[in-house]
Amino acid sequence: MSQQDIADIAREVSSLRDMFHSRLTVVQCDASIHRVEEYDADDPTPIPEKMTVIGRGGTDFRPLFQFVENHDGTPQLVIYATDGFGDFPAHAPEIPCLWMLTAGSIPAEKIAFGYAIKMGG
Repeated sequence: MSQQDIADIAREVSSLRDMFHSRLTVVQCDASIHRVEEYDADDPTPIPEKMTVIGRGGTDFRPLFQFVENHDGTPQLVIYATDGFGDFPAHAPEIPCLWMLTAGSIPAEKIAFGYAIKMGG
């Protein structure tokens, strides 16, 4: 992902947190989980648009969904920002998933489950 993709994702996710006034967990992963950051609903801290991204390549979507299953509390939604290239779980998780596809991503109809939207047009 480009730095512009990361900035766009941060703005969109911050807007969603503000709009729905909900707790947010940001998980950075590629083939494994690298960083987990928690933002409370009342926390005014914006998600940094110039965050340092760890990993970047060899994407496997399964570790994130395993993390979600084992995480305290039941999330209401998974928002996965990606180009869509990676290994999907064998079965769709029970939790709804929104895929935010970046520029140069796979076609939305190739996403194995959930709902996919293209960012930036």
